Amino acid sequence: MKEKLLIGVAHKEERELDEVIRWIKEYHPSSVGLELPEDYWERASRGVMTLFFGEIAQYLKEDGIEIILLENPETWDRCHAIELAKAVREGKIGEEDLRVKYNDLKRMINPYSPPEMLYSAILFIKRYEMAFDILEKRKSLEEVMELWEECNRERESHMLEKILKEQPDMVIIGGAHAERLKEHLPSYRHVSLYEEGCLGSDS
Repeated sequence: MKEKLLIGVAHKEERELDEVIRWIKEYHPSSVGLELPEDYWERASRGVMTLFFGEIAQYLKEDGIEIILLENPETWDRCHAIELAKAVREGKIGEEDLRVKYNDLKRMINPYSPPEMLYSAILFIKRYEMAFDILEKRKSLEEVMELWEECNRERESHMLEKILKEQPDMVIIGGAHAERLKEHLPSYRHVSLYEEGCLGSDS
């Protein structure tokens, strides 16, 4: 029986994407679990694409490989909102810059907006509004980080549940998630593409 693989990725670089595709080609999985929301195909059909994991999903779809979407959509969106708030508290982006982007999105909503533009605008408006609510209630980076860690635990719990239920031949998720989940998935060999300079290492 073919061993199952849990691949942890940094999901940042083109060369890493190429390495993931190489693993897929060499391993020939029948099914692959991906770090994407369960409604990803609806989002993608309306123009809301996700880089890296979305590109892997498209490759798998074209190759006829079953794709198992591992993320709860509501938790996915909440974590992205927390990520925006985290970026503000870390000083990577100003809250006023978020307000400008938010107002730009609000202006896109009018009776003449095409449906796909409306869908993405409404999705991101909700995300910005969640971020503003977090920033209003949590004034320090430490408080936002608590929320961030809690949200990631929720994501990982849902991913683990899906993996155990669906038993995909290969799972491709963020490296930090893979590190935390590997002890709960003893039937999967852990392959890390996460650490810089360690492409292809495994444990």
